[in-house]
Amino acid sequence: MGKSKSSRSRSRTKLRQQSWPSIPQSMAAAVAAAAADEDKQLINIHGYGGGGGGGGSVGGDGSGQLLAEIRQKLVSSKPADRHFGANMIVQSMTNFDNYTDTELKQLVRTLSPLCLDRAENCRNAATDSLCYLSSLSDRLCDLMVAADVMTPIAELFGQHFAATDYWTKQDNNTNGSRHLSRQLSDQIYINCCRLVANLCCTSVKAIDIFNKSAKLLTQILVNGLRAVVDPSISEVAIASAQCISVVSEDNRLPELYVTENVDFIRQLMQCPTATTTTVGDNSSTTLYLAVLCAQIAYNMTTTTTTAATIDDTSPALDVIFAVIDNVLSRPCHTDITDLATNIQQFLDTNKDIDNLRDNYRNVKNLILAKRSALELIANIIGGSGDDEAVDDDEDMDYSDCDDDGIDDDDVVVESGDIDDVDDDNKRLASGLSPKIESMIVAMGLIDKIGQHLCPLDRQLSDKLSATGFGTEIVECIQTIQLCSMTCLHNLVDCMSKQFSRTSLLNEQIWRYIYSIVFGDNNTHQNDIPVHQQCNQQLLEESVNTMRALVAGNQQLSLSVSDLDKLWANCLRLQQWTTGDGCSMAYKINVINLMSLCGQRSEDIGFIERLTELLLSGLVSAAGDLVVRAELIDALIDMHSEDHKTDPVLIKLNLISRLKSAALVFRKEVNNSRSAKSSPIVSTVHMNVMPFIKYNYY
Repeated sequence: MGKSKSSRSRSRTKLRQQSWPSIPQSMAAAVAAAAADEDKQLINIHGYGGGGGGGGSVGGDGSGQLLAEIRQKLVSSKPADRHFGANMIVQSMTNFDNYTDTELKQLVRTLSPLCLDRAENCRNAATDSLCYLSSLSDRLCDLMVAADVMTPIAELFGQHFAATDYWTKQDNNTNGSRHLSRQLSDQIYINCCRLVANLCCTSVKAIDIFNKSAKLLTQILVNGLRAVVDPSISEVAIASAQCISVVSEDNRLPELYVTENVDFIRQLMQCPTATTTTVGDNSSTTLYLAVLCAQIAYNMTTTTTTAATIDDTSPALDVIFAVIDNVLSRPCHTDITDLATNIQQFLDTNKDIDNLRDNYRNVKNLILAKRSALELIANIIGGSGDDEAVDDDEDMDYSDCDDDGIDDDDVVVESGDIDDVDDDNKRLASGLSPKIESMIVAMGLIDKIGQHLCPLDRQLSDKLSATGFGTEIVECIQTIQLCSMTCLHNLVDCMSKQFSRTSLLNEQIWRYIYSIVFGDNNTHQNDIPVHQQCNQQLLEESVNTMRALVAGNQQLSLSVSDLDKLWANCLRLQQWTTGDGCSMAYKINVINLMSLCGQRSEDIGFIERLTELLLSGLVSAAGDLVVRAELIDALIDMHSEDHKTDPVLIKLNLISRLKSAALVFRKEVNNSRSAKSSPIVSTVHMNVMPFIKYNYY
């Protein structure tokens, strides 16, 4: 699928920098927050958000009135009103799809100037709201960039954080705690870093705006990175590293290559194995900073125009992979269990808030470090994770077939799709470098990645979910599972066929994927449906990876029992219809798996069973052209070899049944203006009648 011109082509998994919830400082606020979480209710703002589970906003006139009131508050002469208006945005955007693009851009244009407000609490509320909006969707990020939100943010950085010694100068009370005003300033900086990271992750235009002030902004971010020397503001260093790691991807930032900056990044990368006195050996903060700096180092090595490397004594990749290995090897189950225990103790006794806060921060940074390490290795591996595999050996060729029944406009050629296929062929042909493949084997990274696919114990997950910040931990762990599967998929796509250990690595990958898709005695309960074992995205990507692995390995296949389970799961999730439930990608990958296994099998009984399933799907998929096209295409591929499957064709009366379905399919395609924009629909529309005529008895 092509990207819009404003979208940034990225290999990472596009997981956004969230505004993580803060544990309240006061006991009363903490109890109130816990109670609000338990009720699972949103605050009704001036009567606009209530009724029928509307989720904090309503469509039509109600939403317009709410936005009008918010904009009125934002332009008030009273700081308290401006602060309140900015805070209202988080509540009102719960269902942001209710608002038009024009309404949202107007809101952002009204809110953005508050980033430079004379009142610091208004600046904090404005940047926090903008950061929240940027974490919701690509659509909102594009609208925010179009509304020129980057300009006031860049100006805010320059006005308040440009001093070289801003983070290193002493601004503490006698007891070592930071002034409240300075704490607010820290949070404003963190909000801005996360906002810029989210916008630049999505938009090329945001990168262009950043680059106009790149020299100043890059040095400000590097200065923020140096805040790691003060443990009390380590979150500032983390936010700086997050932002640099995003902005520097495929975008050369000359200020990073200044010798002292290179040395400092190298130093932070070495932290996991070095003795430090500032952060602590192997602390979660140290690990997280190390892997973020490894991402920055990797970006620098891929965009540099000089011979400089991030480490003079060893190749950059050795250092980067050492960081990845160290982070993925760090156990975290005990830390997560302790957090769940502390949450329950706090809810029961309302005590130990300080211990809970420290435990939460430790677990948060640890799992974010693991997520970033998985994102980094996915980037290095460089697989695309596309839905369709390129399999030239099994493509049909109807160049010699009778053209009767084929319309002149049946063939739809889209240059963008052809370019995408060419790019994929080049990428797949290149594979991984022998050095990377060797390091993956030497470090045992397949097993370390696969171990991060394991879901949280249900009881532990429920304990964490008792509070909002615990729920964030659970959701981030789910993204770690998805990142792990993305890494495995990229490995499947890119491992060289000539590499001597490829077969062994494929067997390791297959074991983990099979466990996720079907379950086994070690990780799942066999009596629980597959789709209840893991989140839907992970299940979709698992089946997609399984399809890619089977497509690239002739010796791999699935049994009739396995394919029956996959098929039943599709039907159980949703009866081959669009909407919520079983996704289009899941259905298509299951169909493609059936087709691949059927084409390779010499067992007529096996082929007959798959043919029956695919034919039954044609009935269940009424109204869904893409799914029916995939089903018809699978039947054509399975029965394209002359005389091999004739007994099945005759026994199941396949050609007559397929002809009836094909006529209805072609009629619906001809009556639809947009149907042929789908390559698979267009291809099947062209090929199905020649296939039927060729095999008609």
